[in-house]
Amino acid sequence: MGRIVNLAGVESSSSTLLNDRAMVEVRLGGHPRSIEIGYGRLFFRRGRSWSASFRHIEVESTPRRPDSRSLTLEIPLRPCSGLVRDAGRIDGVILAPSAKIDLARRSDVWVMVLAPVSVAASIELSKRILMVSDRDISAQATLGSQDGSLSCTLSAYGSGFRNARLEAERTIKTGVSPHHGLETITVLEEVIKVDSGEVRQASWTPVEGPPEQVTVLARSMPSAGDITRILNALGCQAKNNFLLGPKLGKRYHVVGDGEPIQYRMRLKVDRPLKIDLADVAEMKISWQNIRG
Repeated sequence: MGRIVNLAGVESSSSTLLNDRAMVEVRLGGHPRSIEIGYGRLFFRRGRSWSASFRHIEVESTPRRPDSRSLTLEIPLRPCSGLVRDAGRIDGVILAPSAKIDLARRSDVWVMVLAPVSVAASIELSKRILMVSDRDISAQATLGSQDGSLSCTLSAYGSGFRNARLEAERTIKTGVSPHHGLETITVLEEVIKVDSGEVRQASWTPVEGPPEQVTVLARSMPSAGDITRILNALGCQAKNNFLLGPKLGKRYHVVGDGEPIQYRMRLKVDRPLKIDLADVAEMKISWQNIRG
């Protein structure tokens, strides 16, 4: 059954995973006018003011309107993904299978199901060797994917630079909206860092989603307190500040990896008072299925 985060005041609810679907039972305070099931996004941002909203990226089905306030929603499972960033002010985006329930004379209710995957990731790279050089500087990163992880080796030689780094860049773009403007989140993860003359190895593994199944029931425009509760249920340590909104205990949190996140592995040489040297490999991460 996992964990249910009921922020919508739904009278009762339950959520069960059955093969490749989530069966979510809810009892509403009003009669639904329509239902949409698909892949949704929750975007939130603390700018000059707080903003947060749900919307569907894809609509897969529109079930017949029920005659009862008690519903059983059959939501096809797909891997969830999401990035949360705290650069003084928080912003983030979460994508997962969702249902939108349009209620007469009441705020819509959204149901979002986030489940961990049960298989190893497939990792594709545009190239497996990254190299930069300039006069007295030479750096190389070698990448290899096996069993759902990325093995990385980084070396650097020469003088005139502080260090060489291999970074994983994640970016989610979900378009433009009137509530948030440009919906883009980017986070950088340092995989390896070496000084001149060093050779180091590391393994990088995609995030498989939350530690346990989480089913969220919320209104269309969640409050800062609502987002804090959702983030904590997903394993992201967050506290709600009355003036500043949610705050993380770290710079960023990855809810889950996979499409539609865009990935790059970047080799970067940090040169003081000069333009940094860099080489980049595009990367794609996908999951074969979500339930074993």
